[in-house]
Amino acid sequence: MRAEAISRWRANKEFVRVGRGVLVPKDAATDGLSQVTRTRAYFFINPRSVATHFSALALAGLSMWVNEQPTSFLTIGTTEIRYFLSDATIPANTLILRRRSMNTRRLSTHSPDASSPDLYALTPMAACASVIDALEHNRPSVAPWFTPLVPGLTNIEVQQVQVMDAVRRFLSPHVTEEAAFAEALGVVNQKVFKKVWTLSSSLADSPPETALRLLSRSRCGSKFEIFPQVEILCGGVRVTVMDLLIVEVGSALWAYVGEKYSLELAQVGELLRSSRHVGLQYDGQHHLNRAQRDFDTRSNLTCDSYGLVVQRISIEMLRSLPLFDEVLHRKLFGPQELP
Repeated sequence: MRAEAISRWRANKEFVRVGRGVLVPKDAATDGLSQVTRTRAYFFINPRSVATHFSALALAGLSMWVNEQPTSFLTIGTTEIRYFLSDATIPANTLILRRRSMNTRRLSTHSPDASSPDLYALTPMAACASVIDALEHNRPSVAPWFTPLVPGLTNIEVQQVQVMDAVRRFLSPHVTEEAAFAEALGVVNQKVFKKVWTLSSSLADSPPETALRLLSRSRCGSKFEIFPQVEILCGGVRVTVMDLLIVEVGSALWAYVGEKYSLELAQVGELLRSSRHVGLQYDGQHHLNRAQRDFDTRSNLTCDSYGLVVQRISIEMLRSLPLFDEVLHRKLFGPQELP
């Protein structure tokens, strides 16, 4: 405060105390402290602590979920739950401290915050493993969120795969299975981690896309293969990227996509007509933008002119299993073969 020439009167008027010796502007506290701000704040209070769970993922650059989640640290002190602001008990105001035993296995950590180079956090895959473990055992370090119903999986399992997808897509796109398991060792049960890894993909752009892939997988079975993020070309020019391309196993189109992992519409017209398939596009909030809607319309028309079947999926369709089933069967088999 002295270095910034901030008087005690100004500090009381314009700032809120969130910890011993740590102040944040009142407007930031009113709007809700970001995960990164909360994580840095506790680090200033206890520099020997290690950020975990969504705190570590936020420092690494993840934007999904983090600001609504508790702030979590491993410390050499006591295990306890605190609150940053006394008048709020929501997860985003919660500080979860867990005592770290000094004689247990050394965890995988790094220093991802350029503004606080001494702030250590679990590496992305180790932090992902800590979130998976917290969800598995209903620990307070993670607050569950809504997910669409996926037959064959629990809501917790869908959430675990969503987090794994996000980490693989945005933080560790090139991590190998061996490296991922090495980072997760000592953080989560290896059988649980193995199941989540097997169900996950490094090609999901959003949590709803993860849910869409898992839901499609549960409804299509072994007769169809699901290819995420397939580039669609026309005369060498990109038309769009299909969120999911579902193709009948053993068909000529299935062999083509499996080899090239893209579709050149000018070359595959006959394959499209002779093979059961459907391309699914999830329409998130940004698809409400006029420019994006115009782009979607143009790409749909181009795909349709060459025989590529496309179905756009809204959040309401994703949340209604009967409606999703009806639309998917109609696109793959035609109305005459609906069960």
